[in-house]
Amino acid sequence: MMTLPRLLFLILLFSFNIIVDQISKWIAMTHLDYSVIHSYWYDTIRIVYVENTGVAFSLGSDWSPEVRFLVFNLVVLAVLLGLLFYLIKTHKEQSFVKLIAFTLILAGGFGNLIDRFFREGAVVDFLNVGIGFVRTAIFNHADMCITTGLIILIIISIRESFRKPEVVLEEAKEEANG
Repeated sequence: MMTLPRLLFLILLFSFNIIVDQISKWIAMTHLDYSVIHSYWYDTIRIVYVENTGVAFSLGSDWSPEVRFLVFNLVVLAVLLGLLFYLIKTHKEQSFVKLIAFTLILAGGFGNLIDRFFREGAVVDFLNVGIGFVRTAIFNHADMCITTGLIILIIISIRESFRKPEVVLEEAKEEANG
């Protein structure tokens, strides 16, 4: 069973990231002009306010509003709720680090979903990093949460694939016992 301090930590992590995401988007909307690029550190970081009706690299932005609502709002909401219920059901089998990764993914997903529901299907994006022509898509704090969570899960999966099964089983027993 998950201890109360761990549960509180995950709730605080989720809440903190939703709040930071929404505040940073509000700051971008109120202090940046649409599509005006502000460049910093020799153009390594760009800050530019855009409203993205698609996903990464604006994929899907040319779809009809009804299809975008179905896919980017309702399907994403169903996936996030499914992930939440999965974690509630299986939290005893998950390592705390995995729970942190999933919490970051949930926070990022819900952060962008809040935008889609309250900003007519658009997500506020404002950050871009890169060197020369090698650049990321324009993103936001919620996207960083999702990406960080996924990277953590990938690292855990790679790490676990190289370990002996009996070591993983023994660590899982230790984790379950507290």
